Amino acid sequence: MESTASLNLGIDFGTQYTKVCVRNTDTDQSWVVRLGAAKSLVDQALILSQVGIRGDGKLLGGVTNDEWQRHTSESSCVVVIDFIKMRLAQLDPKREASNWYSSELPRFKDIELAAPEMLENLCAYFLYRVIQRTRKSIQKYNDEQFKDVKIDWSANIGVPVEYCDSPALPRFQRILYLAWHLYEKVPNRVGMTIYDLNVHLQKIRQLDFSETPCFALPEIAGAIYSYTSSRQAKPGVYIFFDIGGGTIEGVAFRFYRDKTTEMPQIDFLAGIVEPVGVNAIAKQTVNDDLELESRLEKSIIKRGVEILDAIAKLSLKHTKPPAGCGKFHRANKHLAILESVKKARNSLNRRENLNLYFLLTLILAQYLIHRQVALVFHTCYRKLERKLERRDEVSVFMGGGGILSKYYTDTIPATHKVFNFKAARIPKFKMLDVPLPDNFSMSAIDRSHFHRFAVAYGLSIPDYQAPPFNLPRQFPNHTPPPSFKPWTPETSHDDG
Repeated sequence: MESTASLNLGIDFGTQYTKVCVRNTDTDQSWVVRLGAAKSLVDQALILSQVGIRGDGKLLGGVTNDEWQRHTSESSCVVVIDFIKMRLAQLDPKREASNWYSSELPRFKDIELAAPEMLENLCAYFLYRVIQRTRKSIQKYNDEQFKDVKIDWSANIGVPVEYCDSPALPRFQRILYLAWHLYEKVPNRVGMTIYDLNVHLQKIRQLDFSETPCFALPEIAGAIYSYTSSRQAKPGVYIFFDIGGGTIEGVAFRFYRDKTTEMPQIDFLAGIVEPVGVNAIAKQTVNDDLELESRLEKSIIKRGVEILDAIAKLSLKHTKPPAGCGKFHRANKHLAILESVKKARNSLNRRENLNLYFLLTLILAQYLIHRQVALVFHTCYRKLERKLERRDEVSVFMGGGGILSKYYTDTIPATHKVFNFKAARIPKFKMLDVPLPDNFSMSAIDRSHFHRFAVAYGLSIPDYQAPPFNLPRQFPNHTPPPSFKPWTPETSHDDG
């Protein structure tokens, strides 16, 4: 009798990088999937979330950064579609203007790339390549384990909690369906053109997807499963900030155990996304120079403390602002500061004043981060009927590649002081690390990189094994918002 195994792919469809973990649901073991050529083991598991189109219409996608560089040096792409995840999410009404870091998509010959169905097709192609390469890698490197074994495949894709309460959820599910059936139709195709893609997907769109073993889930749910699955996890209210390449997702959730079954349960109270990830800030500063963009990304990660010090020097403590900064130093309310920063940036030549322009972009992003943190707590506060006031502290997790930067890890907790949470009776923050699960293999990647794969790990857990959850729309506001006082810029890492 032929033996079988059930493998579930957890696809963390990131704004800059996509990560994949796979779970053997028969043994409850998950591991990171490493795909292709790269300088380090961790880079082998980071797939660029973008698609390129060459002059002849051939598509490039589902590759590591090193592979992208090699392919584009051999034959350059005439169009590069970056941040494909957020472009897809922002097809919803009233969300179009929230993308401040990506340029508008051009036409490719007779094809309108920004058209909703075309954008879905490009995202489906990217996921098709991810599925294609992932399954090939699993079967190659786990040949002995799955030799002569029939594998039942399934997959989960992550969606920001904020978008789970919108038409984006079925759209994300649809592109995974399209990718899944495209793989079944042409599993080994390499060098597909955009014309071939459109022909294939036009036919696939006519299929019945009801039996397709693919699901769209809140991506942040995956990140917290490694904590909530532990018997040591304490019931309570938690906040999680996932700091990615393009965005930060902030989520408030309540964790508890069912009184009858003792099964864990998660209630999502708030979910807010801001386009202030590491790559988004760099791209906003220099949108036409990939090498310089990469240097600025590294600067944000490695020089976070210096950046915070530089921001402090532009605060009210100084009487003379740098050239081009206008009346920024005289502003005494956050909206006035924000407007001053915007005007100062707009008056600068990016090339001639790159350092100052970069710094002002970071100040603007810092304001958006503070505002996001405040809104997450504001929403949580209202839905819990002021019960946060009764706590001594609230636990806050941070994950994603951005936690390597002090710019983020100091700015987020500093919101408590900057927005005067104490006056609103919001308790102090207790900063926590996301624990590494016992049933998870990093595939020889150093354990210190787990924060990059926490979401993919959780998504690799099929829905019938994961804690049930409720979305923010199921919890209406009960109380008026707390009062937050205007703020002025301060050194984020200064607790004095």
